[in-house]
Amino acid sequence: MLRHVAEEWPVRRARRWSFARTAEAAPADPRPQGRNRIVALFLPAVVVATALTALFSTPSASAASISPIEVPPGGQVTVQVGACPPGNSWLGVYAQGATNQQYGTWIWCTPTWTFTAPTTPGHYEVRGLGNNADGDWYNEQFATVPFRVTGQLCRDFTSTVRWSQVTVGDLINSGVPVPDAARDYLDRPLFQGAAYAQLKGNWCYENQQVVSNTIRPLESALTGPGPLGIILSVQSVATGSIAVENYGNGATRYRVAQSTARVFLSVPAQVNLTIPGTEIGIQIPAGTNVALYDMRMDTLLTGAGNAECAATPACDVVLGTPYQP
Repeated sequence: MLRHVAEEWPVRRARRWSFARTAEAAPADPRPQGRNRIVALFLPAVVVATALTALFSTPSASAASISPIEVPPGGQVTVQVGACPPGNSWLGVYAQGATNQQYGTWIWCTPTWTFTAPTTPGHYEVRGLGNNADGDWYNEQFATVPFRVTGQLCRDFTSTVRWSQVTVGDLINSGVPVPDAARDYLDRPLFQGAAYAQLKGNWCYENQQVVSNTIRPLESALTGPGPLGIILSVQSVATGSIAVENYGNGATRYRVAQSTARVFLSVPAQVNLTIPGTEIGIQIPAGTNVALYDMRMDTLLTGAGNAECAATPACDVVLGTPYQP
């Protein structure tokens, strides 16, 4: 590393470096003469690197601590981070998983800070951050200490599965006679229909564990008629069985399994259909009254407050905002 007298700088001449005085005088140096003068200095790279590391290093996250690590909503929490790094460092309270920009309560860094915990139960953490050389307030994170606000949360949910068409395979499975040639078109839609089944309720959870649930009876309805001469109807068959499952690291969830609504087909007088794209005809005899299709789904309600459903065809689940019971 090379430093030189402030009034002089290198000029390239005759393939060697020499120093030439400028034509314009430099400002006077206000510091006492004879001391703190800038001189040419060569240092080994490892010495320079060590010095820079010491200058810009920050306390490690392991130096920070928090008490208590579990606190009731609105309780007092004290965090200790040891020495604060130089510059504009600060402490902020975050929900776990939030970005560094999504902070709640905050304070300029102090070795010890007592603050009021959030009122919503869940997993949180205190992060220590500082602005780096680029002026970014969020990149330099020097401490992270987690804590949990105890208490239950609950959520409402609605799971929905839908049905929209009758295929050749549906008729075969329901016992309606079809020509042998029709069996080559099992997935070919014959006509449209529309129905849905819907499961509603709520569940409560705490610290990755499910606690309680309220599941209402399965609802179902027909939302679109069949073609002329065919009467469709739908009936809720089973709300589903409810079981608690473990799914890793001590977490639990509810499985509401095999919620089922059944679509029925009735034909008062004979109906003649043709498989689209073919000349193959299907006759549905007069007086036919069969169970045509079962809409089934499983709904999973987790101890983390998430939910999903599984069905063929796909289903969807809508969640309400978490609330305290």
